[in-house]
Amino acid sequence: LNSSMGFAINFDSYNLDDINSVRKITKDYKKEFKNKKGSIEAEKNFNRFIEIYTNFEDIQNKNIYLPYKLSNNSISLQVERYSKKYYKYGLIVQFDEGEYLLAKSNKYIYENFAEYLSKPFQEYLEYNKSDERIISDGRYIISREELNSRIKFYESFVKLYPKFAEEYKLNDKIFPTIDPK
Repeated sequence: LNSSMGFAINFDSYNLDDINSVRKITKDYKKEFKNKKGSIEAEKNFNRFIEIYTNFEDIQNKNIYLPYKLSNNSISLQVERYSKKYYKYGLIVQFDEGEYLLAKSNKYIYENFAEYLSKPFQEYLEYNKSDERIISDGRYIISREELNSRIKFYESFVKLYPKFAEEYKLNDKIFPTIDPK
């Protein structure tokens, strides 16, 4: 049944060079699945959207140059300003290795797609809706307590939704080699 089901949205019809393409896809997705919330088809199209979204992010990073500047002598404040400007396009801005980069917004995904997906997916997206970074330059930039809290969430979530966890490889998000003590 799953394999014979086609995509309701023709993702190939969107020009990812257009900064508005994710907004257009989001609008079309909501229209298409307005009466099919929680369906397999909605989830399958969402997963395809995430693939497209990653390509969109890469393309926009090549198309848009974000000049290095500071707001009130603060990189964080400039990241916040850039992020406010690009959020409506489904993007936020991060600062890494001396430059500003566009990135997908977890908050945008949650706010626009969660209600159309299965309960486990909704809970997963809600938990991950923050656009705050937790890793930078290959290191965690959150407290040990926050890291432990995240590990506990994933361990509980995997037990509660084992099929979902297996399908979306959530065990990869649990880092058993890290000693939380």
